Amino acid sequence: MNSMNWNYPTTVWFGENRSKEIQNACDHLKINNPLIVTDPGLLQTSIIEQINSDLKQKTNIYSEVQGNPTGSNVINGVKIFNEGNHDGVIAIGGGSGMDTGKGIAFMAHQTRPLWDFEDIGDWWTRADSNVIKPIIAVPTTAGTGSEVGRASVFLNEENLKKKIIFHPKMLPEIAILDPVLTVNLPKNITAGTGMDALAHCIEAYSSPFYHPMAEGTALEGLRLVKENIQEAYHNGNNIEARAHMLVASMMGAAAFQKGLGAIHSITHPVNSLYNTHHGTTNGTVMPFVLNYNRSTIEKKFIRLANFLDIKNGFEGIVDWIIELKKELKNTLLSEADISWQKNSDHHLTVNFVGAMEPEQIDEMYDGIEQINFMSHLQIDISSVSFFPNDDSQLLVALIRPTNQLQKIFERVDEVVTRIGFGSSLKTYKPHITLGRFKDKSRPHYSFEEFSEINISSRINILDIYESEFDKGKTNYSLLRSFEF
Repeated sequence: MNSMNWNYPTTVWFGENRSKEIQNACDHLKINNPLIVTDPGLLQTSIIEQINSDLKQKTNIYSEVQGNPTGSNVINGVKIFNEGNHDGVIAIGGGSGMDTGKGIAFMAHQTRPLWDFEDIGDWWTRADSNVIKPIIAVPTTAGTGSEVGRASVFLNEENLKKKIIFHPKMLPEIAILDPVLTVNLPKNITAGTGMDALAHCIEAYSSPFYHPMAEGTALEGLRLVKENIQEAYHNGNNIEARAHMLVASMMGAAAFQKGLGAIHSITHPVNSLYNTHHGTTNGTVMPFVLNYNRSTIEKKFIRLANFLDIKNGFEGIVDWIIELKKELKNTLLSEADISWQKNSDHHLTVNFVGAMEPEQIDEMYDGIEQINFMSHLQIDISSVSFFPNDDSQLLVALIRPTNQLQKIFERVDEVVTRIGFGSSLKTYKPHITLGRFKDKSRPHYSFEEFSEINISSRINILDIYESEFDKGKTNYSLLRSFEF
């Protein structure tokens, strides 16, 4: 394997055992007293000690980093940074370690609080660019691509919302991609981070914004994931497969300046509330989101399928992802701890009636046939929440109330009320069920609705289903359909 130096979007030192050149990277950036930032798990391995020993003199290590890093992780790290008179950061690890290291280097000498630099408009200009310290990023997982990112994601513990903190100088000046550092990754981390890389590439490719360079980067990243994720998962010692996954991860992060989408909009709230692995959750919801967006992305996915040598266009790609999830299921699906609703079972409930006699069912059919529906129903998904309250195990996508939606509810409610059932309008909260948390004793949090999701769709079919709850799952049987 040849060693190479790249400069897109930053300087990248790529190759086997390149992490041994850490002192050269410090010399190049004139860092004399770096702070090593990593996570507690990686601290227990030989990687950190080896990198520290490769420096001219050993330095301080900060490892107070959570899997979904918090604002407090950054604030506490800044204190260590300043007390040690450090002049740069070596961020080592997965996305959590690298994001925290970038945040510390950025915030070390700022006078405003962290949340003042959220990625909103030109808020990044509030920062003093002259005091941001240089960053060397050394990824030990192949997922986030934070080593080539200009932003970091942190959880605000006060409102349990993830916030993106952005500044152009948060981009590491040197990224060292050494596949040797990834060979001992557990299978669950290989699977979860690999699905994160896949999500970045596939959402960047799907984004409607015009950015040909990013789109091409995402396309090649998808090829590298497809050809290497299974080998890296099953044979972790395969240096070549590990190297290609590292590059794919980097390419996904470089590409998503073109944009991300609903996969991340859904998973960030779930990660915030339940501290699930980000990439794992991305992989879990991916096929459902792709199917939801089919009408918009199908043409592009036909081209993608041809490029990836996958038959049957859009459906072929979704099937490939589903099969990949099955192959990784022992580690990928178990970590999310959510029993996800099947894509075919996603629905907006108009009315839940309860047990009915056959003659009542016929009368309901007759009543619905007489309803003069409009040509279609426009719905907007506004947020992810619990249903019916914060202590519920049910995770749902909430639907923004509209006059059009209200009229549908009222007309159907009139029908079921007429045949002897009580009105549900006063208590109804329109939603689409996404999944159910398996652990009844999960920690509960005060909840604020997330406003990060903004998805619209059209509905033109009203289905009558019979539902039966059996062994923790709800099974649906279609009885009749009414087309608008």
